[in-house]
Amino acid sequence: MRLPLNWRLWCVVMLPLILLFVGAIGYRMVGGDEWTWSDAIFMSAITLTTVGYGETRPLTAEGRWFTIVFLFVGVFTLFFTATEIIRAM
Repeated sequence: MRLPLNWRLWCVVMLPLILLFVGAIGYRMVGGDEWTWSDAIFMSAITLTTVGYGETRPLTAEGRWFTIVFLFVGVFTLFFTATEIIRAM
């Protein structure tokens, strides 16, 4: 069953934003109190976009594992987003 085009486009717009905030919450939880929301959102954004500036703050082992999982989920989500945009055209 195919979803209607409007629903797919809504997912394409919302999914990366949701992923950005889920990543920020994850970094806040894993990083501890020294991570500000600004640090967490920035780390989430550079991880999702695979820019790779480096860590904004030192990561623990749990933080590194979170980054690995978050990176793979993010890359696959962005591939899905690109595919849906191309399909909509």
